[in-house]
Formats: sequence, structure tokens, C-alpha cells
Amino acid sequence: MVTGPDNGLDRRRLLLAAAACLAAVFALDGWLHLVGPLPGERAIGRWWTHWDPFGSGGDVASALTFFDALATPWVAAGTVVAVAAIVWENDGRRWATVVVASAGVVVLNALLKHLLGATPLWVELDHGGLNFPSGHMAYATALFGSLALVAWRHGQRALTATPAALIALMAVDRVLAEAHLPSDVIAGFLVGAAWLLAVLALIAPPDALQRAHSRR
Repeated sequence: MVTGPDNGLDRRRLLLAAAACLAAVFALDGWLHLVGPLPGERAIGRWWTHWDPFGSGGDVASALTFFDALATPWVAAGTVVAVAAIVWENDGRRWATVVVASAGVVVLNALLKHLLGATPLWVELDHGGLNFPSGHMAYATALFGSLALVAWRHGQRALTATPAALIALMAVDRVLAEAHLPSDVIAGFLVGAAWLLAVLALIAPPDALQRAHSRR
């Protein structure tokens, strides 16, 4: 049986993993500034100049618009409240708190974005604004990651796969929509993972990583 963070050692391990994820974000930022963009990112920048994502077809545009709206403030707030209410009903107050707290990653990501600023390639591409890390990706990783964990505890494989798929699709969307470079998406994933690990360590009940096949 896999046990969750039921003692101080397990919680410390989660916090150390969270710290490692954040350290990786700073290491990646240092690489981008000192070494250069990741392999293929410059080619992606050139490809953007020849492709209009919102004019390339109704299905593509609709999908990109959906994922773009998913992390906007009002949609995100409504999603968090609705999902937290469902989790509270089925798993109790502490797991609902985990879901709500996971959405708080947007504050951490905003601070990191202003601290780290735009990456050199982003400035070179003249897109404007701050790109690193991706806020949409951080939000999707933390929130949908918490939902995947809740579903996993119930042994619901299909429900676990759905939020996991949304995380993956958000990563693809951010690049296709010309909103972020792959390095931004990777950093956003790391920020979201770090925040979720910290939330689990500090808030989740002792059986956080234990699959519960039967509930009340």
C-alpha cells in the first residue's frame, strides 16, 4: 500500500520536492539568459510568423479560445467554487480546501513572472509583456492536478485521466496560440507542481496519497 504524508518526514519530502521544482524554474531561467533558448524554440518563433491560429479553422480557433478562457479570472473563479463544492460533498472540507488553495498558484506565478521578466527570445520576437513562467500552465497543473489526485484516490481511472489530459492540452494550446514558448510552459508546469506539492504537505489529510476504493 502506498501511504500518504502521515508523518513529518513525508511532509518534509513533499516540501523538498516543491523546492526542487522551484529551483528548476530558476535554473531554466538562467539557462535561457546565459546559454540561449531551448532547442527548437527559435524555429517555433519563425513558424509563428507564418501561421494565424485563430484564422486557421473554426475547430482550431474554438479549441484555442476555450483553453484561453479556462484560466481567465471569472471562469477560473467559477470553476474553483463549483468543483470545490462537489469535492466538499464527497470528500470533506480538507480536500475542498486543497482544491481552493491549489488555485492560489496564480499569485506565486505572477510574482515569479515579475521577478524573472521576459526571456531574451521573447524580447527578440517582439511579442511584448512578460512570458515566463506561463500562468495558464501553472494554474492548470495545480488545480487539475489536485482534481486528478482526488479522482485517483477513488480508483476512478477515467476521471483521473481527464484533468491530466487538460494539463497536457493546456501546454499544447499555449504554444499553438502563440501565447508562450515551450520553456514558459515547462516553467509553468514546474511552478504548478511546486505549489500543489506544498499545498498537499500543509493542508491535505494524512491519507493524501492513499487510493481509497470505497468512500461513504
